[in-house]
Amino acid sequence: MINIFKYLDKKTKYLTIIGALANGGLALGQPLVVAKALSIDQNNLTYSSIWKFALFGFSVYFALYSLMLFCNHANNVFRREIHMNIRTALFQKLMEDREYSEDEKITMLTQDMEFLGDNFFERYMSISCWGFGALITAIYIIAQNVLLGSIFVFFTILRPIPQFLMNNKLKNSGDEMSQGRTAVHNQISDSIRGAQTLRMNQALPENSQRVWNINLRYQRAIQKFVFTHNIVFFCNGFMVFLSQVLPLVLGFFLAMHGHHVSVASLVAMYIAAGQLVGPIQNIMYDVVEVQGAKTTAEKIFGILNRADDSESDNHSISQVEELEISHLSKSYNGREIIRDLNLAIQQGEKVLIKGPSGCGKSTLFRMITGEEKADDGTITCRTRDGAKTSYFIRQVGIISQHPFLFNDTVRYNLSLGQEFSDQELETVLRQVKLDHELTDGLDFVITNNGENISGGQRVRIELARFLLRKKDILLADEVTAALDVENSQMVRDLIFSLPMMVLEIAHHIDNESRYDQVIELRKNKISDTNLKTNR
Repeated sequence: MINIFKYLDKKTKYLTIIGALANGGLALGQPLVVAKALSIDQNNLTYSSIWKFALFGFSVYFALYSLMLFCNHANNVFRREIHMNIRTALFQKLMEDREYSEDEKITMLTQDMEFLGDNFFERYMSISCWGFGALITAIYIIAQNVLLGSIFVFFTILRPIPQFLMNNKLKNSGDEMSQGRTAVHNQISDSIRGAQTLRMNQALPENSQRVWNINLRYQRAIQKFVFTHNIVFFCNGFMVFLSQVLPLVLGFFLAMHGHHVSVASLVAMYIAAGQLVGPIQNIMYDVVEVQGAKTTAEKIFGILNRADDSESDNHSISQVEELEISHLSKSYNGREIIRDLNLAIQQGEKVLIKGPSGCGKSTLFRMITGEEKADDGTITCRTRDGAKTSYFIRQVGIISQHPFLFNDTVRYNLSLGQEFSDQELETVLRQVKLDHELTDGLDFVITNNGENISGGQRVRIELARFLLRKKDILLADEVTAALDVENSQMVRDLIFSLPMMVLEIAHHIDNESRYDQVIELRKNKISDTNLKTNR
């Protein structure tokens, strides 16, 4: 059972429950007023009795419409809160999730959530409200006369069943009719547009026969739909007799045999039974809608109920002094990408990782950042206080050749909504030499993921983000691959000027001697490791 109410605060829960209960009384207005009218002795009418009835009717309907207003407000609050809270919770989960693609996440947060809003959350609440309404109406009917009221309720509950059972046939025949209409439209459209081709190839008679056949199938689909609808209509008529006429007949028999059954009670039960049909019918249809949305709901709530796997993100450690990769192995679909990789990188070292495509360079980065798990081996760090831990993701930053930039100011693209002073932001801009390149400085608006700035400036903004957060390990993934010589040199000089550990993936480096370590990965192994001897 999916519990959606845990995503509501206590106040909204109470409001929702009270609203559902209040909704139960909305169907009683008409039978109460009619029963009161029939109980008035028409042979002894007075101005006083008429005014009393008018006051009673006004009070009943004022109370009921006030309840309706409250119920609508409760439903609106429920709809707003449940949708907002679940979408927010899902957003937070998916931002850390690595199982689903970006497109899948966007679909779940937009289309799937809208679908659930209309076909699950809304129906969930609707079933509760209609259920309370049906219950209170049934209690009212039975309270008039237990035996006769029970008969009214029993047959009224049965009344929507034929239509419910025939609903699939109606849907299928409706789909066939819709498909037939589309087929006729397409065939006529093709025939009109291709008339010359048909004439030139003497194929007009055959095409006419084809149009006739398709139209025949369409007309038969219409006939099938109408016939099915008529069957449902007939069954509904029979059930109306069972639920309304038959109980009245039984009531008359009971009255003949001495049972006290007033006309006012009979009419009140008759009207109330008619009011009971709607809630029961709506519950049936809502249950179908909920079942239809259950697969999507289970997927969404499966993600929401998944245990947080963000332990590494919650660890605060002192400065990283050494990154140690020990006996690391990784395979994909039985193909070994990395085998028994061992590295020890000291704080401040600059390490170049190179090799052909598919040798595991980017895979190594993803394992360092925790996006992927190693098949064997460990990735740990030693901190300044001597501790050894595998939870160091907070200390890792990554920049790539295509950093993502938001359609917002430089200020937001650096801070990302976190609390940083303008002084801190301007300091990192100076470090990456962007303080005089962007007009309006921090207020410069970046558009369409950076189309109004150069590639080198995009990379440097990403680098400024890293510097702003004072991380200890920088992963640079082909950051200069798409840059010209001048910008490439500027970015690489900036990277080498940083006092922290840097691991860089690159294919073409003119001067490898600048690096403290050069790691060349080949298929399944490290083929060469060069260590800088004089630092």
